[in-house]
Amino acid sequence: MTNKLMIAAAFSALIAPAALAQTSNYGNETKTAATHAGLAAQAGDLKTVQMHLHHALNCLEGPSGKDFDQSNANPCAKMGKGALTDANPAQAAQLQTAITTLNNGVATTDLATAKKDGTTAAADINKAM
Repeated sequence: MTNKLMIAAAFSALIAPAALAQTSNYGNETKTAATHAGLAAQAGDLKTVQMHLHHALNCLEGPSGKDFDQSNANPCAKMGKGALTDANPAQAAQLQTAITTLNNGVATTDLATAKKDGTTAAADINKAM
């Protein structure tokens, strides 16, 4: 082995643990968001539906997102900075579709529409996984 190869191998061994420590939480954040969108679709009253829709939004956008609502829980708080921050471009586009649907569900005063938006958003989030 040449000196250059030995140095490269040693350097790789040093940086590999650091790279492993920075793993993405995208899968956990999207699964949790999809779960809460699904819970919204099954809830019996508008307040509970919208609470779970907010939970899903908070997981997708994270604390720096424009739709993040601090008055609602963030079930993904210890998972990362939001699924959008870890998404590739195709995933991000699919998540943006889900975010639009979630926001529509939060804005409506019709229970059936809000629940349907939960179902649609859960499907869109699952497509992004």
